[in-house]
Amino acid sequence: MNNSLIVARVTKEHRGARLLSFLSHYVGGAVSTKGIKRAIDARLCRVNGVVEYFSTHPLKEGDKVELRLDPVQKPKILEPTILYDDEHMLICNKPAGVISDARSFSFKACILVHRLDKDTSGALVFAKSSSVYEILCRQFRQREVQKSYLAVVDGKVSAPSGKMEDYLVKRRHYQGQTIWGISSKKEGLYALTHWKRVKVFQNATVLLCRPVTGRMHQLRVQLHAIGHPILGDYQYSRTFSYPGSLERHLLHAESISMSHPVTQKNLQIIAPVERCDMQPFLNTMQKKYC
Repeated sequence: MNNSLIVARVTKEHRGARLLSFLSHYVGGAVSTKGIKRAIDARLCRVNGVVEYFSTHPLKEGDKVELRLDPVQKPKILEPTILYDDEHMLICNKPAGVISDARSFSFKACILVHRLDKDTSGALVFAKSSSVYEILCRQFRQREVQKSYLAVVDGKVSAPSGKMEDYLVKRRHYQGQTIWGISSKKEGLYALTHWKRVKVFQNATVLLCRPVTGRMHQLRVQLHAIGHPILGDYQYSRTFSYPGSLERHLLHAESISMSHPVTQKNLQIIAPVERCDMQPFLNTMQKKYC
């Protein structure tokens, strides 16, 4: 072990141990448990060469565990910015790392209408009354709300545009999370997404995705299935051609369009990617590969 890299081999004595517990025991107090957990959460740990970000991952005898500690900084959670606000509804730009739960926000008397994954940033809609909430929920159910996402995916996407049409099924549960997959038969939940290529880098591509349906993990599962998983989405792909480690998957809900639930006015709300933590990554890629 040195100041920045821990490399350990799991012995018979520690087989079955959880990742965090094993590493805490191995360093013997040289690094705090909180610091180790922070590094695991930041995707700086590998087990047998594959990124592992669940601190409760059970280890087997012979596993090789590597953990980078330098630099490890406490992740900075950005504050949500309000994109639209009136007496009936509110739309904010949710930062990555914030759970889609009304308790995560300081907006008073607001009801969360839909959800984004914790590590997905972008436009999130709230209602300010139960009647408006019902109207907005109906709009989402009837697919009257149009959403677009920016996704940075692994590898070079050759086609300029396309669509992904699949049936999604639950595959398994892992560490309290549901893992979805695609069925070869017409069973499960129908999922349709249109996409367009925006920018190609050396080993990554920016896509604009417009999901027609709103299934859980829809874009994450479909993009993984076509061989271009979202960068940083270690839940669905543990290895990428992009060489770096990322603290979250690079998916941003860039815009949302709908009819106002009361006035019927057409709303098109943009959540600028420049105001989220994906922008520094895109800037770096632009400098390196363009």
